[in-house]
Amino acid sequence: MKNNIALTLLKVALWITCVFHLLVGISLNLPIGIGLKEWIGSGVYGAQVDWNQAQFVYILKPLGAFMLVLGIMAAIAARHPLKNKLMI
Repeated sequence: MKNNIALTLLKVALWITCVFHLLVGISLNLPIGIGLKEWIGSGVYGAQVDWNQAQFVYILKPLGAFMLVLGIMAAIAARHPLKNKLMI
């Protein structure tokens, strides 16, 4: 019984990690004009930057790709945590 609770909590944590990283990764790589990048950067991470600098916005794309990969890996691990111990 205790093992099932721990496994369920692990799956929930991995799915939350997956969704967060996918949303951040997508928002960093799509030219969304609704201010999602700005909200995530300032609201979640507390960053105070000049969003008009092209170099800064460009360097966010590899970070977004990295976040997408982490989200995909978290989804794979969440589906079968016992089989994917190395990812966890």
